[in-house]
Amino acid sequence: MDEIASKYYVYLSSCKEGHDSCTEYSSMVHDMVHGHMLYDTVDFVLNQKDVPEIDLLAEVSPYLMDRSDCIGNDGLPYVRGKYKGYNVYVNTHILKINACSLCKYYYGTNMHDFPLEDVRKAIEGIGEDLNIPMDKVTVTRMDSAMDLELQRSPIEYFNRMLDLPYFRRLSYPTGITFQTAEKELSFYDKGKEQGSKNIARCEFRIKKVRKYFGKSVTASMLYDPSFWNDLLDRFLSCYSKVKVSKESLPLDKIDGVRSLLNSTLRESVNRNGFDPLRSRLKARVRDGKLTQRAYKSIIEKIKRCCFSSQGKDVGPEIEEFDVKFRSFLKLKRFD
Repeated sequence: MDEIASKYYVYLSSCKEGHDSCTEYSSMVHDMVHGHMLYDTVDFVLNQKDVPEIDLLAEVSPYLMDRSDCIGNDGLPYVRGKYKGYNVYVNTHILKINACSLCKYYYGTNMHDFPLEDVRKAIEGIGEDLNIPMDKVTVTRMDSAMDLELQRSPIEYFNRMLDLPYFRRLSYPTGITFQTAEKELSFYDKGKEQGSKNIARCEFRIKKVRKYFGKSVTASMLYDPSFWNDLLDRFLSCYSKVKVSKESLPLDKIDGVRSLLNSTLRESVNRNGFDPLRSRLKARVRDGKLTQRAYKSIIEKIKRCCFSSQGKDVGPEIEEFDVKFRSFLKLKRFD
């Protein structure tokens, strides 16, 4: 673990706003933790009933590229097309602007810091280009993303992230995703995608925005500092619940058969992952070679032995990731 980074983070957490020493430490952490913080995929909706003074179908359609004019099963017209990377659908009732990174729309790449002032300019630009009032537009999906530069291959860190309660864990060659119907927490190797080294992408995807926040979120709220801080807090809260694998015990810490067996189990989980082990045990249950009761007992034993929250018995790799993740979120807040 980078002990200096840890001390900086603890110090930053206790600093008062405007304190000179805090500003100095913040600058030093910013120099040490390299990355980006941004809005990635953001989907927008505007209902015709909310703008009775505008005919959305007639107003928006002329601005679209690759335009297709169609007639629906209900006999009513609709148009599909492209607008600067976004997919656009508009009919007599609704306008949908989706499936594109807001950051990429503005900068041409989604690996770029995205200050709230530029978020405002991006959203106002959409309104000006399509001649629609963005203060009436609501957000239906919103992905916040962080890029972090790490010392090792990102997959080495992600393989240690075993479980997030009430989420389904999905793994693939370059990363993992914890998923529910409403939201996702995803980690993948952005460096491999971009031809760079050791860049981890961490994304908090809110797929049902109104349900998640308990209210409508308008486009203009995305560049409000209080909303941004709340979003970062939610990102951190979700991440903090991830259970990671404990570090295998060094030989000098093994003091008996029990600690030896625990160390062996941890080593197996760290090397092979928890999901493959769980899948093999489930297969034995299906084949009648293991009872459901025994299966549950084994899984609970594995979790007690191998699972940890970040910060306890996890080793330098997870500690490095945890410090950088938390420190970078702290630096991106408006406090």
